[in-house]
Amino acid sequence: MGSALYLRNCWYGLAWAEELLATPLLARRILGMDMVVFRDAKGRPTALRDRCPHRFAPLSRGVLKDGTVQCSYHGLRFDGAGGCVENPFGRVPPRAAVEKFTVVERDQMLWIWPGDAAKATPDTIPDFSFQNRDGIDGDWVVFGYTHVQANYQLETDNLLDLSHTEFLHANSFGGRGLIQRGEYQLRDLNTEIHSNWWMANIPFINPMTRQPTGERLDHFLDMRWTAPSAMRLHVSFLPHGVHADRKDNRRDDLPGQFSAHIITPQDIGSCHYFWSANKPTGAGPFVGGVDKTKGLALFKQAFEIEDKPMIEAVEANMAADFWDERPLLLANDAGGVRARRRLAKLIQEEQAAAETADA
Repeated sequence: MGSALYLRNCWYGLAWAEELLATPLLARRILGMDMVVFRDAKGRPTALRDRCPHRFAPLSRGVLKDGTVQCSYHGLRFDGAGGCVENPFGRVPPRAAVEKFTVVERDQMLWIWPGDAAKATPDTIPDFSFQNRDGIDGDWVVFGYTHVQANYQLETDNLLDLSHTEFLHANSFGGRGLIQRGEYQLRDLNTEIHSNWWMANIPFINPMTRQPTGERLDHFLDMRWTAPSAMRLHVSFLPHGVHADRKDNRRDDLPGQFSAHIITPQDIGSCHYFWSANKPTGAGPFVGGVDKTKGLALFKQAFEIEDKPMIEAVEANMAADFWDERPLLLANDAGGVRARRRLAKLIQEEQAAAETADA
């Protein structure tokens, strides 16, 4: 497939931390590589290549024993660093080792750095700290995972152009005629791209009951993209005019609801979609009326029933690379286009640096 298809020296979402509770040996394919994910003897998350060096059996079909994984074929046992610690039939051969990847646990997510481990920079993991608030001061957080049979950048396109909510999400978040009244804003901060909508003095329609409440509010949607494909959405309804001065400025500190949209390529034609959302705060009667169960159901409706089939249909309808298809671009595609071009530049630079080092 070629390494130039993906950015390597960066952080991708590998798994929700809670996934290892249900599946202690988790098989996951990312960037075309099969991995086994587990916790070592000290409880630290680790990821190894999912292939025993003896007869190439998947280690994910093995047994987790005291923080080590034992191959179910001939019993070789490997620790969290990938070293073989036991050969039931004699000495451990010098070459008995499995490739290990750098993994960091942060904000309920296991992040993986598939490139050069020496270049891994944990301080560049994007902030999703809202995910740590489940059960704190009445807050809640829901977590979800959706497998999508489409290229991961199609998911990024979808999330950076939220104008689709009016139509594709008519039965969940959209269908209220709000976003057409809004102003689209693109903010490029180099390490982040923000694709935002600001809607002023709109009639508030409760997303749970889908009925107008008589209130007039200001509404914004702020989507933050961090390369290669980690996004955070901040949605807020505010009393009209109270924060009008923030229309063209960062609004991270204002009340609302945060949601994570972390996309990781499985291979060129499929991806993992990790999503989460917390309890909304701020203006509007819907804030107190969205409980955790209703919130989870609403997000599943939007991401699994509405988004997923459409994005998979788009993938199936494409006969070539995205740019080779010569897509018609609209003004609100600016965020997705900027992210695609930024990512392509980063991949090109990384590939050029690797070729120079090998020369």
